[in-house]
Amino acid sequence: MNTTIPAELFSNLNPDSLAIGRPNWVEGTRMGSRQDIASYYAHITAIDDQVGRLLRTLKELNLDENTIIDCREIFYSIYT
Repeated sequence: MNTTIPAELFSNLNPDSLAIGRPNWVEGTRMGSRQDIASYYAHITAIDDQVGRLLRTLKELNLDENTIIDCREIFYSIYT
């Protein structure tokens, strides 16, 4: 299991039951395994949870109307 994501996010995903939306995906090729895809989905869920947490905090502090959030650096550092 990938340890860079919270275990509870990964444990909610069963790699064997994931629906793969690409008809040309082949298990075990450079496209990755089902485990890799489950890890990717868990990473996206973790990012989504944290952005949601940030937005709620900004709203609680009445800073949501005057704040710009730029997530480009987050995705750049994770996926490069």
